[in-house]
Amino acid sequence: ADVSDVDAVVLFVVPAMMDDLEIKLRHDLRPGAFVFAGRFPLKTWRAIDHLVHPGVASRGYNINQLWVYQLPDSLPASAAGGADVLRSDDLLPRCHHHHPGGSSDGAAT
Repeated sequence: ADVSDVDAVVLFVVPAMMDDLEIKLRHDLRPGAFVFAGRFPLKTWRAIDHLVHPGVASRGYNINQLWVYQLPDSLPASAAGGADVLRSDDLLPRCHHHHPGGSSDGAAT
């Protein structure tokens, strides 16, 4: 699929697909685009946010987790016109945030 003109992509796929998707998305997405990965992180990308829903038991399958990525170099077109930048807080307001590096804000927001 052509994703060169989208502002965001949501992934909820099996781990076997992640490596190929990392390459495709890095190549095809425009700068500033967001990628939201549920269940499994992108191995070689650095997340700008990591959310864990405290009320959902993972049972080892990460079903309660979401990793947020943004391609570097510019903001998405919607933010360039003065609109608010999409924040993970706006998407899942009741989740704990686990910031890259392993720290957590420790409180539901």
